[in-house]
Amino acid sequence: MRFLNCLIKISSLFLLCGWTICGGDLQNTRYKDLSFNCQNLKIIWEFKPETHVFRYSPFTNLWSTPVAGKVDEKTFIYVGFYDHNLYCIDLDTGKEVWRFTSGNKIISSPVFFKINDKYFVSFASRDRRIYCLDAKTGKRLWNYEVYPWRFTVLEAIPSSGIFIPELGNLYFTIYVCDKKPFKTVEDAIVLALSLKGKVVWRKRIENAAILSSPCYARLNNEHFLFISSANGNLYAISPEDGKILWIVTLGDKTYATPSVLELKDKIIVYIADKFGYLYALNEKGEIIWKFKTGHFIDTSVAILEGREPKVYLTSFDRKLYCLDALTGRKIFEFETDNYLYSSPLIGRIKDKRCVFFSSLDNTIFILDAERGTLIEKIKLGKRVLPYETYGETIWPSPILVQNSKKTYLIYPSTEGSLFCLGCNY
Repeated sequence: MRFLNCLIKISSLFLLCGWTICGGDLQNTRYKDLSFNCQNLKIIWEFKPETHVFRYSPFTNLWSTPVAGKVDEKTFIYVGFYDHNLYCIDLDTGKEVWRFTSGNKIISSPVFFKINDKYFVSFASRDRRIYCLDAKTGKRLWNYEVYPWRFTVLEAIPSSGIFIPELGNLYFTIYVCDKKPFKTVEDAIVLALSLKGKVVWRKRIENAAILSSPCYARLNNEHFLFISSANGNLYAISPEDGKILWIVTLGDKTYATPSVLELKDKIIVYIADKFGYLYALNEKGEIIWKFKTGHFIDTSVAILEGREPKVYLTSFDRKLYCLDALTGRKIFEFETDNYLYSSPLIGRIKDKRCVFFSSLDNTIFILDAERGTLIEKIKLGKRVLPYETYGETIWPSPILVQNSKKTYLIYPSTEGSLFCLGCNY
């Protein structure tokens, strides 16, 4: 028991140090108190694989939001591509350190974590398997097959995973469709795995549809996993045994991952749907408020905590919104010239809190998080198609990383390159 408590403390402290999971933390707040000491960000390096892309799909070969992890004294970026590979990239140089080839495309984010003096990276592939690798070397430690292979089984749609140190488990969701003759079987599965790849529990969600990545919150002694579904439901699930605590039906289907604001005596869950509503719910599943945008929303919010907490939201109406996190009151909106496909994040430019987000034509916007005024607009890459389009998909989002007190913005471009931006130190 003493060993487990020690392991939890070490892991919890480590998790807070970097962008180790898709949303930046277990609550998916997409906020890091990291600061750039200059206003005009420049490209430091660009990474683009030259390997073959199997069965290339339109729009992009990079759908995986990257994560970052510090191994000993080096910081690495971990990101999956359509070429079936998970890449480990040196943050200082932008060079490939190692790659691991899975059995299919990697569209979700890995999760990076440390247990005592060992570093791990775990991810799910469209080959219906969950992998765990040595984060230093890329050596496979184990893999778990969620659903057996058949000729009739389509590519799976897995989520980005999370690791909850105080429970000691990995959590993933995965959607699988098996087109058996005369009987198509659809499975939407939530599962908890031990650090050795053993199933702790496995839950099948009724009315199977694509599931979001899980996010986690704790209120007093009660633990929650929040997962949304393309069937239009938001689920609260116990991460300890997989029991469904409650289900709320939204106004339309949703592909966004929920986000959570943890307050002293309550939690607020934020989730958006395809009808263009952002919902705020309490820990009992009761809707506190909702806010309507002009188009559908596929993205998660970014949360700025404090005495007057705020949430930042991008919509396909080409606007970023800043709302009062407690009431849903609109504080400001910022309109762009293109569809906003990625989730925003919050960091700092010098001592000023800023919100970072990107549009479908590969433009990065940096706004003053308090006033909504434009600080900088950066055009990167090129369009994959000669016109703007959108579909029912979660595109990758930028993250913030720090190395040797230098802050970097890691941006996954829709045309297939991974960019690192920062100051010219």
